[in-house]
Amino acid sequence: HSLRKLTLQLDIPLVFDEIITGFRCNLAGAQGYFGIQADIATYGKAIGGGLPIGVVVGKAKYLDVIDGGFWNYEDQSYPETDRTFFVGTYNQHPLVIPVVNTVLKQLKKLGNQLQDELNKKTARLANTLNTYFEENKIPIHVAHFASVFRFEVPANLDIFYFHMIERGVYIWELRMCFLSAAHTDKDVDFIIQAAKESAEDLRQGGFFSSEVPVPNDLVYTPCEDIQVLNEEQMQLWLLTNFGRNEKGSTAYNVIISLKIDGDFYYNVLKNALQKVSDRYEILRSSIDVQKVALRIRKSTPIDMKVIDFSSCDEEAKSETVNNWIKEYNKQKFDLTREPAF
Repeated sequence: HSLRKLTLQLDIPLVFDEIITGFRCNLAGAQGYFGIQADIATYGKAIGGGLPIGVVVGKAKYLDVIDGGFWNYEDQSYPETDRTFFVGTYNQHPLVIPVVNTVLKQLKKLGNQLQDELNKKTARLANTLNTYFEENKIPIHVAHFASVFRFEVPANLDIFYFHMIERGVYIWELRMCFLSAAHTDKDVDFIIQAAKESAEDLRQGGFFSSEVPVPNDLVYTPCEDIQVLNEEQMQLWLLTNFGRNEKGSTAYNVIISLKIDGDFYYNVLKNALQKVSDRYEILRSSIDVQKVALRIRKSTPIDMKVIDFSSCDEEAKSETVNNWIKEYNKQKFDLTREPAF
């Protein structure tokens, strides 16, 4: 409200971006919800029933430059306002226009009852899960507005979304979720249960607190094994085998450099890498040429080399390190002799 007052005083157009909120919070959008009339507002797919569309609405003072003002094809009138070029991929699309017209009529027919019911369902979903997360000291929070909600998960717990997928709930990569008229109370209960079970999986895995012991049945036991190469592994082996003296064998080499400021504990990092290697079979695997298969070793000792550049000339140190990294990246993996890690 303060911003609306300021823009009116200074004659500055106030634009509401309602691409996400659309008509989810109120029949008049965020303008109706907050009781503010904007000068221009934008709407997206919600107004087209999911079809791709962009809609710009507003006061004639600003939008006359799009259509030239009020005029008709049937008489002698013509656009009296100077127009600017305006176009879009789906601009005035013959399929989208009648769909938008139908959606708007349906919204008008249902009134705010549609939004009220959806917003209550969303609030129930968010409040139920937030209460559960707080009571169980789980660092996940469901933020919501109207029928829009999002799981706020710490970056190191992105695995939560994969557990949700396993239980039949897909949360797309941008993490913004919506409830629609197609969702029932049963659907909401399904999402709540999937989130609780996924969080419990992470708790059992020891993700939330060092006080929670890792169950014995989740401890990985390395074993010697032979597995048939899958199609992708076969392709990599052929590339390595036939390109032994060519650049093709280094095509998949990836170097990642990390700069650590502060104290560095060599044994801690080495032990951590050893545990990672012990847990994941692929890091302990090499290719058995005779059987054209993957040989998985029981254990592979991690040899973490230290290259000391501290004696280098200070001005040339950065270049020396970068040159060393480039040369190191040219080394070829012999997947038949030793594990890739």
